[in-house]
Parts: sequence; structure tokens; C-alpha cells
Amino acid sequence: MSYIIWTDIPPEHETAFNEWYNREHAPDRVLGIPGFIQARRFAAVDGAPQYAAWFDVAGPEVFRNEAYMAMRRTPDARSQQFIPLFRNVIRFIGRPVADAAGVRGQGQAEGAWVRFAALKTPAPSEEDARAWSAFAAALAGRPGILRARVFRAIPELLDGAVRNMKGATREGLRGPDRLADALLMIEGATDEQLTAIEADVAGALAARPDWTPLGSARMRQLMRVAKS
Repeated sequence: MSYIIWTDIPPEHETAFNEWYNREHAPDRVLGIPGFIQARRFAAVDGAPQYAAWFDVAGPEVFRNEAYMAMRRTPDARSQQFIPLFRNVIRFIGRPVADAAGVRGQGQAEGAWVRFAALKTPAPSEEDARAWSAFAAALAGRPGILRARVFRAIPELLDGAVRNMKGATREGLRGPDRLADALLMIEGATDEQLTAIEADVAGALAARPDWTPLGSARMRQLMRVAKS
């Protein structure tokens, strides 16, 4: 299971924001909260929003444990300084409904370059899952594409993330986040190889006019932190 926080930041605060997120915020979650596996951060080279933080977690129980709830409800002083600066925020929590790796056997790979698309969609169907599985498999066969995934949101976890902040310190620090129903994540070895599949991505999304983009960007990885 994974979740993403995707945001813009005012330019005059970017340097301090990145230092805080890389050295404190992401490591505090991964190293300090049971069930967090890793965090990866990305910056857009094309599209928006500007920064994405990607977290892999063990399962839905992570979002209900006391350590996570305490950090969310009462952020530390540095978090209270930066959270109000978040703009155009997209939040997503979900599981993959399609997952294709561009490596042999059962291995999985991560790319230094990522194409994200966050979407508002109708309710999922079995036909959707089959179509997106075929799409992900086709992309994973393209040069330099290391992994292609399509995720579906777990609505009760997204709803809980909002509801659990009611009356807490965190609630007043910024406006409501936009909640995505689906997320496309394609990982590439180089920017050029990721750019080469852009027409395929655009065509797949254009074929679903009932899927409304919230955010769409090609991004480079800034950092990764994981439990040793």
C-alpha cells in the first residue's frame, strides 16, 4: 500500500522546505512510525504540482496506529512552520490494481524518473482493471521503463485522514486537500525514456473522458529514505 502527498510551495521557501522534508519530515515518518517502509521525494520537471512525497506502508493499520495519529494531529514546531505553505495539495492512499515490472523474473525496480497522474474517476470496474493491467504491461516492455502501476484509492482511509484531524492542531494549518480516486505511476531510468512514452499515457487518459486530472507531471527523484 502507498500514499502520496503532492504540493506546490512558494518559490521563496523552497530551499528551506526541501531541507526540512529531506532531513526531518520524511525520515521521522519512516524511522519513527511502525509500518512505514520507505519514503521517496520527487520534483517536477514538467507539469504540476511541484513536489511529491511517496510513502510505502505495510497496510491500512499504519494509518490508525497511535504514533501516526499523534504526528498528524499535533505536528512539531517545524512542521507547523511549513505545512501552511503547502498549495494545491493532492492526497492519495491506495493499492495497485495493475503492476508491471520491466525486469525479469519476480524482481521489482525503481526509477530515478517518474510520471505521475492523479485523477478523479467514477467507481472502478473489472473491465477497468483488465484494461489498465494490459496498459501497464505494454509500458513495462518499452525501453527504460522499469515499472508501471495504476492505483485505486481506499476511500475509507482518505475519509479517515480528513475526519481524524477534526478539532486537532493540524486541522487549522492549511485548507482542505484534494483527494484523488486513482493514480498512475510510471518509473523510468532516464528522462528521455520516460518522455518517449508520453503519447501512450496521453492516449490512455484521453480514452477515458470521465477521468478528470487533478495533477499530472514528469518528475525526478530527489531522495529516498528506508529502514535499514
